[in-house]
Amino acid sequence: MAGKGIKFYILIGLGIGLGFWIIDSGIQAFLFQESPLREEILNPSARSLYTRLVIISLLLTLCLRIEATKKNGHTKRQRLSTTLFESVAEAIVITDSDRNILTVNPAFTEVTGYTTNEVIGKNPSILQSGKHDESFYKAMSDTINKTGHWQGEIWNRRKNGEVYPEWLSISAVKDERGNVVRYAGIFNDITKRKQDEARVQSLAHYDQLTGLANRVLFTERLSEAIKQARRKTSHIAVLFLDLDGFKSINDTYGHLVGDEVLKETANRLLSCVRETDTVARSGGDEFLIILSNTTGRKDGAIAAKKIIRTLSHPFNIEGHNLSVGISIGITIAPRDGKEVTLLVKNADQAMYQAKNAGRNTFLFFSKEFDNGLVA
Repeated sequence: MAGKGIKFYILIGLGIGLGFWIIDSGIQAFLFQESPLREEILNPSARSLYTRLVIISLLLTLCLRIEATKKNGHTKRQRLSTTLFESVAEAIVITDSDRNILTVNPAFTEVTGYTTNEVIGKNPSILQSGKHDESFYKAMSDTINKTGHWQGEIWNRRKNGEVYPEWLSISAVKDERGNVVRYAGIFNDITKRKQDEARVQSLAHYDQLTGLANRVLFTERLSEAIKQARRKTSHIAVLFLDLDGFKSINDTYGHLVGDEVLKETANRLLSCVRETDTVARSGGDEFLIILSNTTGRKDGAIAAKKIIRTLSHPFNIEGHNLSVGISIGITIAPRDGKEVTLLVKNADQAMYQAKNAGRNTFLFFSKEFDNGLVA
């Protein structure tokens, strides 16, 4: 209503200005003629009202132009905002203060599979994957209420049921009184990034041929197992294994066949231990095993015998029946040591003694090995 009133007075001002412009034109023509009224019209006091009215009409005209410019600028900003909302790569969802969805952009539909009409009026909880518990969402809500913002990694579910990771940022939009009127959520599908991270993790911690843990991951896990054993006063058995006769297979049948033997060996080793244990490939035809939370020598011996028995069965690779043996050295922590490097060294020494003892057998580490008393 206030805007209409202003426009009304502007129009009146324009009308007055136009009227005086016509009068002024007549007066200018009249001034060049002789007339008894000439002196009266030229009187400053007589012309002062006329001058003020002309100035007012000009100012009102200027105001109208400014108002039109502002309105045009506001329209352009609205048009720009709409274009950005619809074309931005990030998915956007806007809700009211009760967290009911008001609108979403095309990127939201592309990521989630839900169209605008399917989600309007609904709560964003329709996207929940079930991977997060109630405490996760409570902590998120508490942070938004306290700071007005939250961001982090979250797992959501697409319309087709697929669970995916996203990086989500939520902001509370407040009015001039500080009351929340809207919530804006912006998120990206980070599936590819997570896959890239997993590949990097795999390259850094896993043997690419067998899929077993590599030496780096083995070291990390043994270090953690030592800490846990210290807290629980339990034992750890570390096994160092080396295939007997593998070099002959590699030389005779080639590296491709040799690689298949190594992969099958890895699978058989995994079948001999618990899921909580670690089997790693140290390199070449050497393997390492961590048996956590054991009774000591007894569990180590049971595992070693099972491994020797399992590997005694021939490998059928590309039509060839191939046989290998295995020599195993075993050391027990904390009895034989409490450091990763020392335990691996002990198990390695015991493995070489097993080879010297006739191969395809196992031996426990003894300090006599370290002192060079065993030939």
